[in-house]
Amino acid sequence: MTSVAHRFATYEDLYDLPDNLIGEILYGQLITQPRPSPRHSLASSVIGGEFVSPYQRGRGGPGGANVCRNCPR
Repeated sequence: MTSVAHRFATYEDLYDLPDNLIGEILYGQLITQPRPSPRHSLASSVIGGEFVSPYQRGRGGPGGANVCRNCPR
Protein backbone atom coordinates (compact mmCIF):
# COMPACT_ATOMS: atom_id res chain seq x y z
CA MET A 1 0.00 0.00 0.00
CA THR A 2 1.38 3.39 -0.92
CA SER A 3 0.79 6.61 0.95
CA VAL A 4 0.85 10.17 -0.28
CA ALA A 5 3.67 12.30 1.09
CA HIS A 6 2.39 15.58 2.51
CA ARG A 7 4.65 18.59 2.67
CA PHE A 8 4.66 21.09 5.50
CA ALA A 9 3.21 24.52 4.73
CA THR A 10 5.64 27.41 4.50
CA TYR A 11 5.49 31.14 5.07
CA GLU A 12 5.49 31.55 1.29
CA ASP A 13 2.20 29.63 1.16
CA LEU A 14 0.66 32.40 3.26
CA TYR A 15 1.91 35.06 0.83
CA ASP A 16 0.46 33.11 -2.10
CA LEU A 17 -3.08 33.16 -0.72
CA PRO A 18 -5.62 35.24 -2.65
CA ASP A 19 -6.66 38.55 -1.08
CA ASN A 20 -10.06 37.21 -0.02
CA LEU A 21 -8.53 34.58 2.30
CA ILE A 22 -6.59 34.74 5.54
CA GLY A 23 -4.47 31.87 6.71
CA GLU A 24 -2.30 30.46 9.44
CA ILE A 25 0.03 27.52 9.74
CA LEU A 26 -0.86 25.09 12.51
CA TYR A 27 1.33 22.04 13.08
CA GLY A 28 2.67 22.37 9.56
CA GLN A 29 -0.75 22.54 7.88
CA LEU A 30 -2.07 25.63 6.09
CA ILE A 31 -5.49 26.59 7.47
CA THR A 32 -7.49 29.16 5.51
CA GLN A 33 -10.76 30.99 6.01
CA PRO A 34 -12.56 33.85 4.30
CA ARG A 35 -11.40 37.35 5.19
CA PRO A 36 -13.97 39.21 7.33
CA SER A 37 -15.90 41.90 5.50
CA PRO A 38 -14.91 45.53 6.16
CA ARG A 39 -18.20 46.03 8.01
CA HIS A 40 -17.46 43.10 10.33
CA SER A 41 -13.88 44.26 10.91
CA LEU A 42 -15.03 47.75 11.88
CA ALA A 43 -17.70 46.40 14.24
CA SER A 44 -15.18 44.06 15.87
CA SER A 45 -12.68 46.88 16.37
CA VAL A 46 -15.24 49.25 17.87
CA ILE A 47 -16.71 46.67 20.25
CA GLY A 48 -13.30 45.32 21.24
CA GLY A 49 -12.03 48.84 21.87
CA GLU A 50 -14.76 49.36 24.46
CA PHE A 51 -13.13 46.68 26.62
CA VAL A 52 -9.58 48.06 26.57
CA SER A 53 -9.95 51.00 28.98
CA PRO A 54 -11.84 49.25 31.80
CA TYR A 55 -10.45 45.74 31.57
CA GLN A 56 -6.89 46.21 30.32
CA ARG A 57 -5.98 49.71 31.48
CA GLY A 58 -8.12 49.79 34.62
CA ARG A 59 -9.96 53.00 33.75
CA GLY A 60 -13.44 52.52 35.23
CA GLY A 61 -12.92 48.78 35.69
CA PRO A 62 -10.69 46.18 37.30
CA GLY A 63 -7.78 46.37 34.83
CA GLY A 64 -5.04 43.83 34.41
CA ALA A 65 -6.73 41.73 31.73
CA ASN A 66 -5.17 41.16 28.31
CA VAL A 67 -7.68 42.24 25.66
CA CYS A 68 -6.78 40.63 22.35
CA ARG A 69 -9.40 40.57 19.57
CA ASN A 70 -7.49 38.32 17.17
CA CYS A 71 -5.89 35.86 19.55
CA PRO A 72 -6.12 32.13 18.92
CA ARG A 73 -9.01 30.47 20.66
